[in-house]
Amino acid sequence: MFMYLSKKISIPNNTPVCCLAWENTSSWVACGGENALLKVLRLQDSNTTTGGATPAAPTGPPAATSGGSVQQAPASLSLSQSLEGHSGSVVKVAWNDAHTKLTTADSNGMIIVWVLYKGMWYEEMVNDRAKSRVADLKWTRNGDKIAIAYADGNIILGGVEGNRLLGKDLELPLTHVAWSPDAAFLLFATSDGVVRLFDAQANYQHKVGLYAGEKAIVTGLEWFAWSTRFGIGPDVPNLAISFDNGKVQLNRHERDPRPIIIDTSMTGITARWSPQGTHLAVGGHQMLKDNKTGTEKPTIVVQLYTAMGQYGKTLTSLSWDSSGLRLALGIDASIFFCNVHPDYEAVCTRTAVCYAHPVAAAFGRGLAKHESTKVVLAEYGKSSASNARQVDIQVPGLRMLSTNGEHVGIVSERRRSGADTANGDQLETIASVVNSVGTPLDTRSLGTWIKPTASCMTANYLVVTDGMHVVYFPYQLTGTASVLSAMLWQRESLTKMVRVGEGGISNASDVGGSEAAALAKDPIVAMACTDDWLVVAQTSGHFTKYAFPGMTRVCSGAVAGIKPFRIGVNADASVVSVIDLAGVLRLIAMPGPSSAPGNAPPNGSSTAVEKPQLLDVERKDVWNVTWSDDNRDMYAIMEKSRMYVMRGGNPEEPIAMQGYLSGFHDLELTVVDLDTLIASSQGSSSSISTATAPTASVVKHISTRTLRDTQSILSQVGLNDALSFVETHPHPKLWRLVSDAALELGEWQVAQVCLARLMDYAGLQWLKQIMSWGGSTPDAAAKQRAAVAAYLGNVSAAEQIYLEMDRHDLAVDLRMSVGDATRVVQLGGKGPGAGVDDAKMEQCWSMLGRECLAQRKYRQAATYLAQARDFEALAECHFLAEDVNALDALARALPVTATATLDKVGEYLARLGMAKEATYALTKRGAHVKAMAVCLALNQWNLAVELAGSMPAGSTPGVSVDASFARIESQLLSLGDGTQLVALYRSANQSLKAANVLLEAAKSASKAGKVDPVRLKKMFVLGALEVERYHALHGAGVTLNEDTPSDGLRDAPGGVFGSAGGNSTNILSEDAAIKGSEGKSLEVPWRGAEAYHYYLLSQRQFYMGDAESALRTAMVLRGYDDVLTTKTVYSLIALLAYKSRNYQVCSRALGKLQAVAMDEQDKATYEQIAIDIFTNHPVTDLNNRAQVPCTNCNGLMGELYVQLIPDPLTQQRAEFASNCRVGTTHAGNAIPFILSARPAAGSLAT
Repeated sequence: MFMYLSKKISIPNNTPVCCLAWENTSSWVACGGENALLKVLRLQDSNTTTGGATPAAPTGPPAATSGGSVQQAPASLSLSQSLEGHSGSVVKVAWNDAHTKLTTADSNGMIIVWVLYKGMWYEEMVNDRAKSRVADLKWTRNGDKIAIAYADGNIILGGVEGNRLLGKDLELPLTHVAWSPDAAFLLFATSDGVVRLFDAQANYQHKVGLYAGEKAIVTGLEWFAWSTRFGIGPDVPNLAISFDNGKVQLNRHERDPRPIIIDTSMTGITARWSPQGTHLAVGGHQMLKDNKTGTEKPTIVVQLYTAMGQYGKTLTSLSWDSSGLRLALGIDASIFFCNVHPDYEAVCTRTAVCYAHPVAAAFGRGLAKHESTKVVLAEYGKSSASNARQVDIQVPGLRMLSTNGEHVGIVSERRRSGADTANGDQLETIASVVNSVGTPLDTRSLGTWIKPTASCMTANYLVVTDGMHVVYFPYQLTGTASVLSAMLWQRESLTKMVRVGEGGISNASDVGGSEAAALAKDPIVAMACTDDWLVVAQTSGHFTKYAFPGMTRVCSGAVAGIKPFRIGVNADASVVSVIDLAGVLRLIAMPGPSSAPGNAPPNGSSTAVEKPQLLDVERKDVWNVTWSDDNRDMYAIMEKSRMYVMRGGNPEEPIAMQGYLSGFHDLELTVVDLDTLIASSQGSSSSISTATAPTASVVKHISTRTLRDTQSILSQVGLNDALSFVETHPHPKLWRLVSDAALELGEWQVAQVCLARLMDYAGLQWLKQIMSWGGSTPDAAAKQRAAVAAYLGNVSAAEQIYLEMDRHDLAVDLRMSVGDATRVVQLGGKGPGAGVDDAKMEQCWSMLGRECLAQRKYRQAATYLAQARDFEALAECHFLAEDVNALDALARALPVTATATLDKVGEYLARLGMAKEATYALTKRGAHVKAMAVCLALNQWNLAVELAGSMPAGSTPGVSVDASFARIESQLLSLGDGTQLVALYRSANQSLKAANVLLEAAKSASKAGKVDPVRLKKMFVLGALEVERYHALHGAGVTLNEDTPSDGLRDAPGGVFGSAGGNSTNILSEDAAIKGSEGKSLEVPWRGAEAYHYYLLSQRQFYMGDAESALRTAMVLRGYDDVLTTKTVYSLIALLAYKSRNYQVCSRALGKLQAVAMDEQDKATYEQIAIDIFTNHPVTDLNNRAQVPCTNCNGLMGELYVQLIPDPLTQQRAEFASNCRVGTTHAGNAIPFILSARPAAGSLAT
């Protein structure tokens, strides 16, 4: 961060200034002084645009509108008003930004509140307490409350309307007061150097720990208002306590056990936070040595620190404005204004601006390492902001950004857990390279031993330093030129390291931890590089120049009297620009070998190392420098609020400018107003989602004087004078300007000279061609003009000339050459004379379709590609749109000869999982082996068998279907994945195996008793349906319907897949494969489903309140003991019998449970239940409906026996009386058993 004085205002009568404050919404400055001096000054608002002011919200950071620019240099005073009412020296002034009020206090204890009315300030309230002087006063963040502390210990808390909220005597010698960010607590400092915390009702809480010294007296309390700091975590301090011994304590909160202590080496200091909380300005007195006299004298000094206490810089010579870009200093009888230029974490490529979130960047590199920072890549130079692309990248622990004009290097740190390292949590340095649209190109881990302090980029390398080592690696670009270059890159892609002061190169992984962790006594503070050279600067002023990629030292030495802060290099790294901490620019010559960098002497050779030489160039108050990348002698500097273009030590006329220099190419400077750009993205949180793309007012392109003079001579004087001027000021850009002007004027000889000076061989050949046309005829001259217009990029003018010549064919060829297919189609629609043949039209339709395809406009792309008959691209379009029907239709419409397109269509269909359609497309072009592979890959085994049978004679399927099936089957069996196994068997029409897996799994789960009965019933039903499916397939050779996955294929009894012809090997029959107990369960497949149907039905009836019917249904379960356990069945019967008062049935059920119980405790439990029941109830059925006469023999039978209505899927069964075995019918108790894939309406199927 750089500061410089920009304005001075003198106070009348040389009245000393005691205090001042800058209002944060409308740029009012209040100044209090001796002899009751109180003045209010109005400056131009730093947060206004050209159209007016936009006040900032009091609860968030000040923000500028996107349409204007942030003003740094204060304008002339628009208002200076003297306020009268005080009788003593005005010692305290405080602004209430939320309500636009000013509060002042004098040495006699009088407090006055001033209010703004029609542009003037008037007295609103007065509080005169002459007993004691006012020690301090502060408003809360929202401006609703004010705290007033008197020297005698009395405090007053008041409201914004003037009402007193609290008055209390703390009996302490108070000196300072501060509100907490949430207005819940108050800090009071006393004259004995103690800081105490009170709540909002002035109740004492505790003392705040101070670590500045035992006898240190507090000189200031500043508790930053926005405690969350827009998303920055709690690790950043926001409470500053200054002491008279020159130390400042920075706390993260009032109980911070590890505060940061700053020693400013000043006395009588005062401190203020910037409005964003990113920097702390500390002002005081310091003894400095006079360079002329050599004596020390007290000097007023302002120092800037980051929120973490990192030192910014010192300026001899305090209130912030709302933007944080200006400071007001009260010195003696004058007010000084300083401009502040933050060191933003931002870089610019030739097409985009890359910047980090402003608050996170301004906190200083390395803060909040574990948190994520949003990095924005925003394009500029577009026709409108809506066309510009913006990419947000979340970077955890951002440290620094760098660029080479095309790509952006991002260096960050991420926390590695203790599980990965032996020493616990460590920060790992990550270096990434992205292009100008945010696409990652390469990412490297540099390990935990390097702590990055600076970085730079070449066209092929990213360089990072930790102050002692230089680490660099080549990053890989997309589209490697050849296999050989890829191999070479792989060989050279290791991360390498050079230690400061040594020339040896080693791999970064070879560095020892203890050696790498040690800090150098003279660390590297800045780096700069070109594609061939690297220059590093150390704290002592030692500069070293290395040659890439061998890292050979070619120039090294110390320059006396220079403390570098930032450096830059010219195009060939022969001159280095150095800006020191005082903002003084100097140039240093860095000579090297005259040969090319690649021919530099190898490391360790005896070639002498050159010494740097200080040049006779010095500029003060410089805060930004950029070198031209095509002229070694030209560079531009920002000096205060002016920009100079320098050629050596000679400046051009200055230009008023406040932006940051980002590029210097072709005699044109790119200046980015980062203050405005970042202010527009600054909000109440860390999100930058509201940031807009840079506009023309933010990114400016400034021409140098030479370029402006050349353009002026060409437009106002003539071509020959411009040629003479360029010959004395040669530059490729100027030669190109003269060449273009000569071509437009038809001065071929002048154009030829300029192209020769540019060494543009292609341009000379083109010029020779158009000169051969001659210009004697009107058509030839017009053709030459059209060619020149097209060469200069004015395609529309060239087309118009061709159309006026009635040469539609040339206009079409021109548009085709520039790839403007839309215009070619428009020209083709002008009638028969348009001159666009069918081939060109199809080419244009194809270009349009592929362009729409790249933009994911699939519907439009399909229309264009169909018109172009570009079937391969059309197939890709349908695939990306996942339009299976369109792909199938395309496969059926294509001729057999379109083998390549059919292969593509088949591949796309297979990738979409459409095996049948893919097989059709592949077999249509004769690729049976590929079709077979698709069937096997998608587990379509029945389709594979049919395909094997339909292969032409003499051909082989390429792979055994049975072997592939057996391999997958064994894998699924070993994994125990029953669901996938059933799906496999069903796809192969092995219905009995699928049924066996389902039924066995259901029976096992039923015995375990831990699965939902509804799920078990479904499993039994599915198994039974598979058996029925098997019988349907083998009973009459029925072709399966659309609901089955066989796709119309039959399962003949010759094997698992049937006998599919000579190309399919037979597998054992499915009937023979299932034997023993497994076959028994398949003989009665519906038995398990029936059991769980009755089991669920009985419980449903019971919960519906019909316990009698539930018992009748449960009695049926006695015949399903092979499916349900005896305990499950008789427990349910006992419960339902008890609830329906059929105690005899309940007694028998309990007896059965006691008989089958294996555990003595269970037997005792059943016995106790029986005792409890039958002690109060007789062992009889109280329902009186337990016996009914048999309709056949007149004998009695239990009514609880029920008939099972036969179902088309089951065999007829019935219960009989014991003496005649004739089926009974009780229609009222019939329980329909309907189990099918589609239950009938009104059924009780579960």
